[in-house]
Amino acid sequence: MNLSHLAEDEASQRLALMDVEKYGWSKVVVQGGREDPYYSYVPLVSPTSDLKVKLEVEGRLQPLFNGGHITLIPVNGRSGRALLRQTRSLSSEFKLRFFAYDQPLTYCSSCGKTFPGLKAKCPRCGSIKVEAYARQSARYLPVKWWSHQGKLKALKEG
Repeated sequence: MNLSHLAEDEASQRLALMDVEKYGWSKVVVQGGREDPYYSYVPLVSPTSDLKVKLEVEGRLQPLFNGGHITLIPVNGRSGRALLRQTRSLSSEFKLRFFAYDQPLTYCSSCGKTFPGLKAKCPRCGSIKVEAYARQSARYLPVKWWSHQGKLKALKEG
């Protein structure tokens, strides 16, 4: 039998709403608040945890998910050299087998360039014909496709 940890955004929100309805707000711990409750959608370890702690925990958990599990690691403006050093450390020190760097992106359809972060206009040509992309689960999607308001709020808050 293969055990996997796969993200499912709609189920996360639906289960949170059902639990709140059945058990009440005082007994249910959710993300997103009362307006848009949801359970954790990808990480096994909170994204607000210290990165080293997160990597240590993920390194111990990944072997249990022989059916698949990916660890998302924020780029946080680090240089290519810093990411290369970290990549070596991820596989040797933390024993991670599956990981991906996570960086929200903005694409400008006027000049055809992509920039790190969420931008309201193109830093190169000043066009407002930009589209934001970010990871929803393990894949990048246009942010405008996201229906999950709690995740949108968390993305914009950083």
